[in-house]
Amino acid sequence: MEGDTPEIYYQGEDGYIVRDMTAEDSLTVCKWYHDTMGKVSIYDLQCSVQAWQKNSGFVIGEKHGKLISSSIRIPIGGGLHYGSMYYVIPEERRKGYGDMIRDKVARSFVGNEILVIDAVDSMVEPNKRRGYTDTGIRTYRFSGKAKSIGNTPANIKKVTSDNLNALITYDNTCFIAPNVPERKKLLQEWIGIPGGATVAYVNDSGEVLAFGFRKPTLDEKFHIIGPLYAENSTLAKHVISALCEDIQGSHYLIHVCDTNTDAMTLARELGLDEVFYSCRMYLNGIAPPVNNKVYSVTSIDFCGY
Repeated sequence: MEGDTPEIYYQGEDGYIVRDMTAEDSLTVCKWYHDTMGKVSIYDLQCSVQAWQKNSGFVIGEKHGKLISSSIRIPIGGGLHYGSMYYVIPEERRKGYGDMIRDKVARSFVGNEILVIDAVDSMVEPNKRRGYTDTGIRTYRFSGKAKSIGNTPANIKKVTSDNLNALITYDNTCFIAPNVPERKKLLQEWIGIPGGATVAYVNDSGEVLAFGFRKPTLDEKFHIIGPLYAENSTLAKHVISALCEDIQGSHYLIHVCDTNTDAMTLARELGLDEVFYSCRMYLNGIAPPVNNKVYSVTSIDFCGY
């Protein structure tokens, strides 16, 4: 997020304010989510805050200088926003702070455009009462132990800043909204994160036909693979294998939308364990479906495409 001074969107008489989230704030939000929701990437939220401009729907609440709440409504492109990271610390709940940050401040960034969320089961009915539609689509978290899955083809290449453009070209055919400048910035940020890896399957003509990012979580024994995009499950499997080579013995997570039956089948063929699922819901209309080239979404925490 560019600029040095976070903009304040709400200031209450009791000292509660809602303002732009900073990259430093994002580390606290990730810790909240890690402690309550499970494994969270260290860098997903931090890098996205850095990739988007100010006033883009990343908001944090604080009271007398202490961070107490968060919500994000990211404009992912094509008239779509993705909502997540809603949280209020336990001792400050039932005081109206959650409603203010989520339903008033963060909601104002969406306007009449479509908002996409992935909700836990217990929030489906409350969200329906707030106007959301349950699509029946589910995104599953799978977990497995990193190990070799056969020989890695020579066409699998490490991605660096020198060959990133070919990956971005393929990303534009898979992601829900092509040619989003912030998306390009985000992918650029991710290829250099400590403890991460990015590989692509590149054909003899230099075209990328599959790629995947691996990112560490706050739990050093776990890594998240996503986005993982591929023309078919064979290439997706090669990418997973390559990303697991230097973390064997650790665990990895992928997040699969059940509309991609090939991806669901691959997860089970690899012997991955189902951890939980989330429920895809929309507000203000119906979003286009997830592309069937998506074998693991960008991030179940902030962009489920």
